[in-house]
Amino acid sequence: MSGTMPLQPTFYGFIGDTTDALIIFEACLSGKLFHVPRRPHDRERQDLIKSGNIFVYEEHASGIKRWTDSISWSPSRILGNYLLYRELEKPFPPGEKKRARGRNGKSTTQSGGITKSRPRNSVPFQTGLEHGNEYTTVPSDDERHLVGSLVDSYDFKEQGLVKKTISITYQGVPHHLVSYYHVEDVKAGLLPSPVDDPRLRGVVPRTELLTGQNFRAPIEEAQHGTYLSGAYMPNMDHQYAPIGFPTHTQQPALQQQPQQQPQPQHQPQLQYQPQPQQHQPQLQYQPQQQHQPQQQYRPQPQHQPQLQYQPQALHPTAHGYPQSYGQAWW
Repeated sequence: MSGTMPLQPTFYGFIGDTTDALIIFEACLSGKLFHVPRRPHDRERQDLIKSGNIFVYEEHASGIKRWTDSISWSPSRILGNYLLYRELEKPFPPGEKKRARGRNGKSTTQSGGITKSRPRNSVPFQTGLEHGNEYTTVPSDDERHLVGSLVDSYDFKEQGLVKKTISITYQGVPHHLVSYYHVEDVKAGLLPSPVDDPRLRGVVPRTELLTGQNFRAPIEEAQHGTYLSGAYMPNMDHQYAPIGFPTHTQQPALQQQPQQQPQPQHQPQLQYQPQPQQHQPQLQYQPQQQHQPQQQYRPQPQHQPQLQYQPQALHPTAHGYPQSYGQAWW
């Protein structure tokens, strides 16, 4: 039945970084999007192999060992965790080695120099080689993100397609993603991101997709501000918020404690202790009759009763109750 049903792409848009691909894979695993059951037939390729279409297939269920689309592609180049291919003007002749060359079959170097080290030209790099010249311009960083190192090394088709692929393994089963786009469509904002699709809002890749892969490069979460603020990072913020807030509340409390310590409760004690001159005249007046009884009456109620009760408890135990009690009583 799958061979007779019309084939539909899994998603329409642009996959920018690894996080975009993981969202698509998670949506397929959770049933919000669907794997394609087969490769496109020859009669379907003209309508399906076009800018913006993305296909995800599961290797075992579909039986697809190699994705074919009848387009002549350059050798692959690595860009992060992706493989990039650019459409060629014509296929390589049979048996010819796929080596980098210029449009006219000449080397892309001049006077022993390297093309990429030459000054940038004002002509956009998508237009191909300059008229009457053998080298092209160096693309910007944004253009590098779209074509990688496939700049001028092969006879690329003007306004041709770029194929971008990535693979993961989930529970021992390989899953593959194949996407197509025109560079100008991406730069013009014509291809939506997965986070722009209402069906995929709130989709968070499961842990196995994030940690169970042999990616060459780390997942570029920082590049995905919309995704991080919309679906993924709020959960992270809620997890870290209870840890962060107590640290802020405890720090001012520690700052208030040293402010309370120098308050009048402790400051007068520190001031009176190092100032013996203020208390020494009071000690000189202690022999006077007015102050001595006041100082004697204050410590005596505290210490004298304790000193009187202690010997009374010691004498009975040492001398016995008849002797000490009789002498004290009579």
